[in-house]
Amino acid sequence: MSVHQGSVDSYLQGIITKTVDDASAEQASKEAKLKVKNINDFLDKVEHKKNKPEVLIKDLVSSFLIPDVDRQLLMRQTQFEERKYLEAARKTI
Repeated sequence: MSVHQGSVDSYLQGIITKTVDDASAEQASKEAKLKVKNINDFLDKVEHKKNKPEVLIKDLVSSFLIPDVDRQLLMRQTQFEERKYLEAARKTI
């Protein structure tokens, strides 16, 4: 009788383990899908906000035009400084 009881216990243990594993996998899948949905919703809102024309123009101005103006200003200042020393060298010669 103990052999049959051991077999039954082993069989039930296998069923319980498989059921718990399946339930855990299903729960993990549901949680992952919920997180993905939340992240996608958030990203959609951010993309919608960023794709407005005024935001795109602001980004273009701040990423291209302002640095270009800064570069030109620095170049003019450098030319002015060089011109000062060049004129001093010419007067010396």
